This record gives sequence, C-alpha cells and structure tokens, in this order.
Amino acid sequence: MGDYGIKVARAGYSVTDSERYMALQSGVNIFKVKADGSGTLAASGSTNIVHSVSSQPHFLVFMEDTNGKMRIACGNDFDAEEFFKVYADTTNVTIENNDSANSKDYYYYIHYDPQ
Repeated sequence: MGDYGIKVARAGYSVTDSERYMALQSGVNIFKVKADGSGTLAASGSTNIVHSVSSQPHFLVFMEDTNGKMRIACGNDFDAEEFFKVYADTTNVTIENNDSANSKDYYYYIHYDPQ
C-alpha cells in the first residue's frame, strides 16, 4: 500500500517534489499552538502563564533586548542574562525581565507537544 496523508506544496512546487518544498505534510510532526499572547513586563518584572499542558511544554518567546530589538527564546529553558529568562515547568511558562531600568514587550507561543 502507498503512503496516506496530506501534502501541501509551497507556491511553484508540486507535492511530488522534495520534502523541503512542502508547506505542510501530515507525516511530519509540527508544533501545534496551545496558547499565544503578548504583554509588557515592568523593569525587573516577571509573569507566569498557566499552560494546562500535561507535561513541560515547548515554547517560543520573543522579548525586547536592551536595544529595543526582539530576541527569541525557545525550548523549555532559556537564559539571556542581560535581557530575560524564560523557563517552563509542568504548570507555568515563566518570563522574567532582567532589565532593572526598562519595561519590555513580549510575545509568546506555547505548544502542545513537549520538546
């Protein structure tokens, strides 16, 4: 029997082309977003985001650095001492602003699948 599932090719490509040209392929696990949001953390502030995932989730967080550029944190533990710290346990994803003088904007995505 042949393979079953869904394949969606990127514009200009065919589903018979290499996997790297697929926009979606049901045979490949992709992170599914459980929750997303944004906010602003006060200087030296932190926030806990309750995730309701049965294990320690994978996350993706973007937060401002001291130059106002968005930096990325991903995984289930990330520490950029000058800028921010992000970590997860079985209940929360915690985002900490390590800048003692400036508030920082952040965006987050929490995924269903563990890392």
